[in-house]
Amino acid sequence: RNAVIGILGGLDARRIRDYLTPVPLETSLNLPRSQELEFLNKYYTKGIDMRSVEVHGSYAEVLYQLKRFTEEANGLRAFMNFQYDGIVVEYTDQSIRERLGKRGAVPEYSIAVKFPPMRQYSTFTHYTFSVGQTGRITPMAHFQPVEFLGAIHDKTTVHSLKRFRDLELHSGDKVLLTLSNDVIVYLTKAPSDLQPKDNPAPLEEFPDTCPACGEPLMMSDSGDTAFCVNFNCPERVIARIANFLAKLNIKDFSTETIRALGIKSLRQLMNYPQKEAERILGPIEAQNFYSRIQELKSKMYPDYRILGAVGFTGISTETWRKILQHMKYADIIHGNENTMSGLHFIKGIGMKTIETIIYEKPFLQDDLDTVY
Repeated sequence: RNAVIGILGGLDARRIRDYLTPVPLETSLNLPRSQELEFLNKYYTKGIDMRSVEVHGSYAEVLYQLKRFTEEANGLRAFMNFQYDGIVVEYTDQSIRERLGKRGAVPEYSIAVKFPPMRQYSTFTHYTFSVGQTGRITPMAHFQPVEFLGAIHDKTTVHSLKRFRDLELHSGDKVLLTLSNDVIVYLTKAPSDLQPKDNPAPLEEFPDTCPACGEPLMMSDSGDTAFCVNFNCPERVIARIANFLAKLNIKDFSTETIRALGIKSLRQLMNYPQKEAERILGPIEAQNFYSRIQELKSKMYPDYRILGAVGFTGISTETWRKILQHMKYADIIHGNENTMSGLHFIKGIGMKTIETIIYEKPFLQDDLDTVY
């Protein structure tokens, strides 16, 4: 599912579509289930069939056969030329299937059995730290490369300062990597009996200044999260622009692209020199870049979507929809502190929202004017 979403969201999706074969799970044919699967495998396949086996017997016999089938299917995952994360068990008796029926589109006569997540051990090497749009500092743990289902992994997020402290990692420590939902690698510290003896490396320390701008970090009230409070921190700006484009459904703008181009504002994004983009991205990627910019310029968006995307901390699109029922976009970007204070008369708009708008509007004024 993740692969298909990623592929079809790209500009080159048309080139790749012939390599994708959506397979229906059922048909409208009135056939026994085993024959129906044969039909699907014959007419909806490109060399990869739905593997199935029909089992019979007493309750205990069926459970035993199911256990064997599940173990074999799990063991074969590393050797198959396609990915799967479990099996489906269902009744084949048509009278039972009809009696149990469906709840909406979900059949009540079948159940999914997920495989346990894959695990591997590796050696932790070091941390890097990223800065999000809100200034939150996220530790990224790096380790010696491991392979899961053909993909190489050498780093993963540990989410927060709290988990960083709980892990207490030294360079050279053994770590256990678990592939959650066949997508995300979750890192924990390996048992003590697997750790190297007398590891001389010091305990990894969390920075006390922002890794991007050097400003002192602020801790949350719980002490579990660290933030960069510099609204103009370069990494916060990059994340803000990337999120602005993502929220308006303008695809193919990663933070890496924005960082490579050195874009620091929406005005700079809208007026970026084409030759400079070609020099940095190459002609094909630069053309994609300009196609997306033209899409952004020509598309008509509701004002509340624009304001929801610009980057006011914690203010949702729905909140802006409420505000714009009582105030125009122009009044918001040109209004003063007194204008903003009047928003508290709107039902559902609290003082925290108003204070956020008043405090952050000067930092976002250029972006708001550019959009206007």
